[in-house]
Amino acid sequence: MKKIALLFAGQGSQYPGMGMDIYEKYGFVREMFQEAGSILGYDLAELCFLENERLNQTIYTQPAITVLNCALFEILRAEGIKFHAALGFSLGEYSALYAAGVFNFPTAIDLIKQRALYMHRVAEKTGGAMTAIIGLDLEAVKAVCAASGTAIANFNSPIQYVIAGEEERVKAAEEEARRLGARRVVRLNVSGAFHHPLMREAAENLKPHLQAASKNPPAFPVVMNFTASPLEIEEIEELLEKQIYSPVRFEESVRRLVEMGSDGFIEVGPGRVLSGLVKRIAPEVETYNFEKLSDLIALKEAINESEK
Repeated sequence: MKKIALLFAGQGSQYPGMGMDIYEKYGFVREMFQEAGSILGYDLAELCFLENERLNQTIYTQPAITVLNCALFEILRAEGIKFHAALGFSLGEYSALYAAGVFNFPTAIDLIKQRALYMHRVAEKTGGAMTAIIGLDLEAVKAVCAASGTAIANFNSPIQYVIAGEEERVKAAEEEARRLGARRVVRLNVSGAFHHPLMREAAENLKPHLQAASKNPPAFPVVMNFTASPLEIEEIEELLEKQIYSPVRFEESVRRLVEMGSDGFIEVGPGRVLSGLVKRIAPEVETYNFEKLSDLIALKEAINESEK
């Protein structure tokens, strides 16, 4: 049997209508949306399914994606699909921790509510931006950051990095990256400089909530963004605090999962960004996606075929 690792999507892949088909089919998904809405104080189904600008605002995006990720995971579990480890990209780390039983659902949603609020407040105060640089190697991207006063926020793949910083510094970095021959320079649809020292205040504000949260040892390994290593439960508060203002070591984390025996990855949540990155990092492994009901049929068929 394949050793499948789950990849939970992060911020930036949201779109109106995400999750509508599973919401309509599964009663327990509707219950999860309602429970989350009571914690958040607004109608989550309305937020996700109707065209509106709120879905792209950090304070709403983070809870919406987390609830969808967790609901999709519960469908996979109900379908009997087996997995041996998990990794979440940035925000997706909380979904991975929920899947592993570290946080229960209300705790995960409450933490994300607070995380989103504090990050939103800091972003409003400090500004900041993020840009993906594609086609330059790590040394070239480090040179871009040194010249512009920005920092690497995401180590996505051998030829894709995301930089973050104050708006004017990010603009300067974009110009320098183009000058050095970057294939693409893409401004991200986010409202702040996430995974950058500008977010340190948000991390400090979240710390007491992390300390107060009930938590359990993970039922299976969760590779953490800050260390690119499996979680040791006594470190969780420090790791989730530092994650907010430190780089996401995604490439290294995927390689760690492959070393742990992962030969298949399921990207859980909206979009297909993470599975695309995995194909660049470890082209030998199989990747699957699950964000819609139609994906589930193809996913089960592919897994069954691979086990013959």
